[in-house]
Amino acid sequence: MPGPPGGSEIGGVRRHLPELEQRFVVAVWDRAGGPRSWSGFRAPSDWRLDDEVDDLVAVARHLRERLGRDRIHLVAHSGGTIAGLLAVRQHPELFAAYVGVGQVVSLREADRSQYADTVTWARRTGRTALADRMTAQGPPPYRDVWAYEPLLTNEAGAFPADREGASEDETGTVGNLGVSEYSLLEKAHLFGFLDGWDVLYPRLQEIDFRRDVRQLAVPGYFVDGAQEVPGRLRLFDEWYAQLQAPRKDRLVIPRAGHRSMFERPDAFVPYLERLRTDGGPGGN
Repeated sequence: MPGPPGGSEIGGVRRHLPELEQRFVVAVWDRAGGPRSWSGFRAPSDWRLDDEVDDLVAVARHLRERLGRDRIHLVAHSGGTIAGLLAVRQHPELFAAYVGVGQVVSLREADRSQYADTVTWARRTGRTALADRMTAQGPPPYRDVWAYEPLLTNEAGAFPADREGASEDETGTVGNLGVSEYSLLEKAHLFGFLDGWDVLYPRLQEIDFRRDVRQLAVPGYFVDGAQEVPGRLRLFDEWYAQLQAPRKDRLVIPRAGHRSMFERPDAFVPYLERLRTDGGPGGN
């Protein structure tokens, strides 16, 4: 499950995770409003988190029926971990395991921490205009996606990840456009995630999994880059310490950031390979 509403990671999986397809049947889903799910684009009044969860549950049921398999491992990335985690909590009978990559815990607190760290970085590095602009704007949450622009466009500078030897470079999603699965029109629709995020993101500000999801009925495995934004890691540490599950495990990938599974597939793929055994990555 890709990160943003209206998001797609077909290009990222095709370019950076071909070895995963040698070990699993891999289904990559474009969320409603994404390049290959553009017809599912919702009106703002109808774009709710519950709808995203329902969509994911429908996809899981479809895969079980079409493929004749009941062992569905859900891999959710970034913002997709919100609906992903809720779907697994609500329908554990559909999933053999949950894998959260860059797991969200609280958007509001993570963004506020990132805001404070970015302002400090801007002042320390002489980016006075940026620091003044952000200070005048004040900390998140904001009413629309465009107000998050200083955080988004400066994340790579304020929280750099080591790209030496990485499979994916700093262009991220945009750098994965050129794959055969996308038509020219679908490539243009790739940026529809901005509209989806603009609608849904403000409606997710009250989510806090430290309060809302403290237990899972299926094994939970989690992957982070060691160079992820520090505030996100701190929140995850708090939540993970209290999470109850039949089995849980965590992989922290050195020299990786928020898109760790695409940046360092040589660490990510072997970790998931262990899902094929009953012991799972933790081996317990």
